[in-house]
Amino acid sequence: MKKYDECVNTVMQFLTSNHYGSTAIYEHQNSYKRIKEWLISSGASCTPEALNACFEEHSGELIPSKQRQLKHALVQLIDVYETGSIRDQHVGFQICPYDQLTSVLKQEVDEFVSHCLSEGKRASYVKSLQGKCSDFILFLQNHGVTTIRQVTFDLILLYQSQNNSKSRCTRASKESAARMMLDFFAERGKCLHGHAEAMTILTRNQIVLDTYFIPADSMRPADHSLWETASSFQSALKKNRYSKSVYNYYYRSVVLLLIFLEKNDLALTKEIAELWFEHAKPLSGKSWKSMRRALYQFLHFADTGEIIPCQTTSPKPVKMIDTIPAWCRVEWEDFLAVLQRENRAQSTIEMYRSSISRFCLYFDKVGITGFDQLTPEILIGFNAQDKHETAEGKAAYNSRIRNFICYLEDKGIISNQWLHTAISSIHAPKTRIIDTLPEEAVENFWKVDQEAFTPMERRDYAISCLGLGMGIRSSDIVSLKIADIDWKKQQISFTQMKTGVSAVLPMPVHVGNAIYRYLQIRPQSSSENLFIPFRSPYDKVGRCVCQKALERFIGENKGFHITRRTFATALLRGQTKAAVISDSLGHRSEDTVFKYLHLDEQRTRQCAISLNQLGIFWPKEGAFYG
Repeated sequence: MKKYDECVNTVMQFLTSNHYGSTAIYEHQNSYKRIKEWLISSGASCTPEALNACFEEHSGELIPSKQRQLKHALVQLIDVYETGSIRDQHVGFQICPYDQLTSVLKQEVDEFVSHCLSEGKRASYVKSLQGKCSDFILFLQNHGVTTIRQVTFDLILLYQSQNNSKSRCTRASKESAARMMLDFFAERGKCLHGHAEAMTILTRNQIVLDTYFIPADSMRPADHSLWETASSFQSALKKNRYSKSVYNYYYRSVVLLLIFLEKNDLALTKEIAELWFEHAKPLSGKSWKSMRRALYQFLHFADTGEIIPCQTTSPKPVKMIDTIPAWCRVEWEDFLAVLQRENRAQSTIEMYRSSISRFCLYFDKVGITGFDQLTPEILIGFNAQDKHETAEGKAAYNSRIRNFICYLEDKGIISNQWLHTAISSIHAPKTRIIDTLPEEAVENFWKVDQEAFTPMERRDYAISCLGLGMGIRSSDIVSLKIADIDWKKQQISFTQMKTGVSAVLPMPVHVGNAIYRYLQIRPQSSSENLFIPFRSPYDKVGRCVCQKALERFIGENKGFHITRRTFATALLRGQTKAAVISDSLGHRSEDTVFKYLHLDEQRTRQCAISLNQLGIFWPKEGAFYG
């Protein structure tokens, strides 16, 4: 084995003197140790033939990557045995990236390494960081960079696109190390904060750098303190207890905006931010709404230093009245004021606002400058170009526009008292079969083990209980306040959102128990709403939560209103009087109960009318007659 040891020492000295990486040296040492063990176990001498035979016999025990490493070490060992040195074609030049750097770049890497050691990081970890960072710096050096101050966004993106690491994990590890180093130098003013943030796999394919869409008169010098604002924005999100996923996405969206501003030396303005968003939107996929929400939250925070949890659009949106012609704004506002005095629901007023605005915007297209210029032909033309997804939607808009025209006729602003009839009133009335949940599904719903529920399941079960056990609408459930529940009288009092009628309903024990179990795990919040999200912002939940809650336990997607129909049908089948059912549903009259009558199959059969009374006579012969 003396000859073997001499050859191995020659190879290892070559690797060390030529600055091979620590990994390559370590793998060679392991390979030669393994080969020696094989030679000893087989009693073979150190000859090229014996070495190759040993490799062929035992290499199958190793994984492919280890086989390649062993073969490379073996070839170099045979070269030394035969020639006394490693042949050029087998050198496998692997000088570590750090030793290929210029003195200036080496000094900058050393500065970062010294900082990591001073923070108490393990020497082995810092050594690994040095190698990964040197790989990135060598890439920059090969592209003409002589100091870290010359790094650019384009070079960072190019490095990411050309990072051909063997695995995703290795690639991410290298980029993470480079990001740490860039962040270190950004704090010392040697590069931009955006350079460090750009070295992130999550933002790689969403970065917008071009400025061709920014008007020249909108460009102002950048305010580099925005990164401090972004850091404060992070803290505000945490303070408002935003979930981790929302928190991360909000900050990532802000980072993308600040990278764009910093790269192009632009100040943060609402106009520039919105233009940037329109070009970043296609890159964000289905998450563009979250990006928009994050954008407006940050704009508001940059101005006021506050977070508005329920804010989803611009804090200062363009008012609808500002979009319509100036000459028709007075009548537009007067009509909406009349609706408010009539105590119309806010949702109704908003529907009128949208419909009439759509109508008034058409005037500019056809050159109308006054309501007295309206003609049936103009109204027909408006209807022809006013597209809606459904006939019901078009009929709903036309109805409100027609009422507005009637208002103008009554005020004498329009002289033609029949002009409103030019707005079509196409509507196909239809009768729907009342659909309810199967009895088996309802029975299974009431038998579930509530103690096994997660916190969110407890909330969803309480919501579903209010629908199935009390027939309350989803719009009223999400608006319920904790104070609406009178535990002593076992009743719930509220004003119905749809009708504005007050309702006081008895609360069944099983419904009360479900609500109580939910209140035990309800997030701590100053909100008065009974049902709130489990993630910030702790505002009231949306109506879609009711639908999802029902699907969780019933498994059918038929809308939450089916619980109300099921509740009413159950009362009817229990021979409850129509007046009581009407009161339980919060209806103003008993007429609305009649649509449920045909669902009471047993008593409906008792109301059968003789066919003879209807003039229908069956022949007294055939299968039914002997």
